[in-house]
Amino acid sequence: MLASPLGWAAPEILPLSEIEPGMKGEWRTVVSGTEVVSFELEVLGISDNFSGPQRPVIICQALDAQNKLSGPVAGMSGSPVYIGGKLVGAYAYGFTWPKEQAIIGVTPIEQMLEILDDYPMESTRPRTAAAHARQPSMTGSVGEGERANSLLPLSISQGIVAGEEVFLERREMETLLKPLPTPLIASGFSERALRAFRPQLEALGLEVMQAPTGTAASESEFTLEPGSAVAAVLMSGDFNMAATGTVTYRDGDSLLAFGHPFFQMGSARFPMAGAEVITIVQSVSKSFKLSNTGPMVGSVYQDRLTGIAGKIGEIPHLIEVSITTRGTNGVVRQFSGELFEHPSLSPIFASVSLLESLYQTMESSEEQTFYIDGRVELEGYDPIVFHDVASGPTGAQLVADGFWQNYLKLSSNPYSIPVITKIDFNIEIRDEWLVSSLKAVQVENKRIRSGEAVNLALTLYNYLDKPTRQVVNVPIPAGLASGQELSILVADATEADRVESSGQAFVTSVDDIVREWNQQRSRKSIYIKLLQKAPGLILEGEKMPNLPPSVQALYSSPGNNTVRQPLDEVTLWETEIEVPGEFRGNYRVPIILE
Repeated sequence: MLASPLGWAAPEILPLSEIEPGMKGEWRTVVSGTEVVSFELEVLGISDNFSGPQRPVIICQALDAQNKLSGPVAGMSGSPVYIGGKLVGAYAYGFTWPKEQAIIGVTPIEQMLEILDDYPMESTRPRTAAAHARQPSMTGSVGEGERANSLLPLSISQGIVAGEEVFLERREMETLLKPLPTPLIASGFSERALRAFRPQLEALGLEVMQAPTGTAASESEFTLEPGSAVAAVLMSGDFNMAATGTVTYRDGDSLLAFGHPFFQMGSARFPMAGAEVITIVQSVSKSFKLSNTGPMVGSVYQDRLTGIAGKIGEIPHLIEVSITTRGTNGVVRQFSGELFEHPSLSPIFASVSLLESLYQTMESSEEQTFYIDGRVELEGYDPIVFHDVASGPTGAQLVADGFWQNYLKLSSNPYSIPVITKIDFNIEIRDEWLVSSLKAVQVENKRIRSGEAVNLALTLYNYLDKPTRQVVNVPIPAGLASGQELSILVADATEADRVESSGQAFVTSVDDIVREWNQQRSRKSIYIKLLQKAPGLILEGEKMPNLPPSVQALYSSPGNNTVRQPLDEVTLWETEIEVPGEFRGNYRVPIILE
C-alpha cells in the first residue's frame, strides 16, 4: 500500500552555479526492499551542452567499492544527489564498461523542474537561476587544460568484452556516457513470444528484458520519497511489463524521476506505482535492479529529455484484456490483465499477450490448430467482432501478427483515437494441423454464356490426409455481351481482402476502420469471386466502372482535384466454402463469354 505522510515539501536546492570540483555528497536509492540507503560521491566537473544545447551534466565519481564493481545500474536512474543536504539533481548517466572507477552523470535538478510546469499544481516549487560559471567541457581536447585531463583517467578507457581486453581511445570513451538503461522488465512472457515481436519493439527503441518479477506483497509500504523505487507500469495482471527507476524530487503529490527520458514521448499518460527491489543483478555488461511492482498510485504525465513527471492520485485509463483457451483435453485456462493506452505500444503488448497465451497451450501438443473468436469494445462505436483460424508451425504467429496490424491501424488512425475498454479472446485448440491448399482448379463446362453457370471443380491438398474435391456453380449474370472478359478468383482470406480493398480503400473515419475490421475475412474459408474487367474510377469511395473515355479523361485531368483512385475490376458475385482448419493459396481462372 502507499504510505501517505503529511507535508511533503520541496527540498532546498543547491544551484548549479555553486557546484565546484572536489565537493563531496551522496546519492540515495534502494538496493533491497523499499529502504532508501546512501552512497558517497565526489564532483569532478561540469560538462556543458551534454544532452542538448544548454543541457549540462554534472560529472561525479562514486567512492565505494560496491558501485565500482556493479557499474551503472539500470533502475537507479533518478536517484537524488545531495551536497550538504541540498538537492543537486538526479544520477542518470554512466559509463557501462569501466569497473576501476565509477563515473556517473547527474542531471541538474533545475533542468528537471521545468517539466513540472506542464501540469497544474497547488504547491509552489523553489527555483534557482540556471546560469552557472562555465566549466571545462568533457568533450574538449586535451589542450584545454590540466583539469580537463583529470576528468577521465586513462584507466577508465579499458574494458572487458567477451573475455578480451578492449582499449578505447579517450575520444571514443567520451561518447559512452549514456543514460542508465531503463529496460522494460517483462514477466509472464516467454523469450519466444518477446522475440517474435522484437523487430517492432526495436523499431520503437524499446529494450525488453524477460525476468522473474511480479507483484509486491500487499503489506509492503511505498512512501515514494526521494530515493524510492518507482515504476512506470505498461501492463499488469497475468502479464506484467514495467520499467523501474528512482524518485528524484517530491513536492506534495507531484514528483520527478529518472533524470533522462523513458520513451521521450512528451505528454504522457501511463500508470505509476511504487516498487520493491528484490536484488541488484551484477553484470559486467549491464547491472540492473530486479524488482516487484506495487499497486498503481497515480500517473506519469510528462516524459521529457530531463526526466519524467508524475502525480499521485488519478490513475489513467486502462484497457481490460481477457484471454480464455480451451484445449482438446477440455482444460480451460484464463489469463487477464490491464493494459495502458498508447497508439503504438498497446497493439504490440496486447499481441504479445495473445501470442504467449497460444504458446502456453502448445505444452500439450506440437501440432495444433487455433480457432479464435475476438471482441474489441470501444466507447461510442460498435464493437469489433472477428473470427479467425490458424494452423501449422507459424499459425500462432500469423494470428498475433494479424491482430497487431488491425489494432495498430485503429489506434494510429488520423481521424480520432477511440477509447478501447476491453479486448477479449476465446480460443479453441485442436491437437492437429488442419491446413488445406489448392492442388487443382478446373472449369468443367466448355461453353460459357451469359445467364448460365460455370461448374468449377476444386481439388484440395489436406495435411496428412487424402485430397478432397469440391464443385461450385458460379452464376454468370444475364445481359453480359459476348466476348466479355471475366475471371474467377479462388483465394484465401488474405488475397480476397487484398482484391476487395483495392477497390474500396477510401477510409474517412473511425467508423470505416471499425467496419473494415468487422468485415475482414477469416482464414477458415475458401473465397470464390467472379470478377469483371471494368476500367473506371473510385470517386470519394464510390465505384464508377466502365466510364466512357471522355468522362474518365475529364476526372483524370491534372486540373481535377476530386479524390479518386483507378478501378480495374469489380466483383459480380462471391461465395465462401468453409474448411476444417485453415485454407491457404489463390488461383485465377480467365473466362471469355461466347
